[in-house]
Amino acid sequence: MDCREAEGLLGAYYDRELEPAVLTSVRDHVATCAACHRRLANVESLGRMIRRVHYYQAPEALRARLAQGRTRSTAVSHPLAWAAAVVMAVGVAVLASSAAFLQPLGIKANMYWALLAMLTAPVLWRCGVAISDPTPQNVQDAVKRSILTLIWLDAATVAAFAQPIDGIPLFAVAVAALLVPALLLGKWVYST
Repeated sequence: MDCREAEGLLGAYYDRELEPAVLTSVRDHVATCAACHRRLANVESLGRMIRRVHYYQAPEALRARLAQGRTRSTAVSHPLAWAAAVVMAVGVAVLASSAAFLQPLGIKANMYWALLAMLTAPVLWRCGVAISDPTPQNVQDAVKRSILTLIWLDAATVAAFAQPIDGIPLFAVAVAALLVPALLLGKWVYST
């Protein structure tokens, strides 16, 4: 775990809202990182200050309206998320249908479908997990895997349709090389 990841989880760590494995990772990082230790101390200090403030109960009408809005947004987001997953699956099916064009190139359709399934099944699975349990970590994991797998799918498509140069699929290698900056940028920039 790095400072960027830990910093986004310090509030949930302080409130004991993290899963045990993530909690352990944050605790270990804070124990070895002076900057994150100071950040956690600030979060703890803020928590103490908030607890000292007099507590006022929200009016019943406001609480009911907030509860109704929260239920409505959750009900709307799940069908949209499932619709997005269906669009992804349709895109994969369209890509799979391109196997008919591969036979003149000497590529076996069964091998292409197997590779396509191996690339997309884990992504669609993670998307299903994120839809059924939309915690920030599950959603971020699904988006990150989708983006990284998209690079491999693009490279496979380019390999299938671009002419190799001296027997080497250079264009496909160039597309696959985009994985390096994607992984590097993923350390500093969130995908979601």
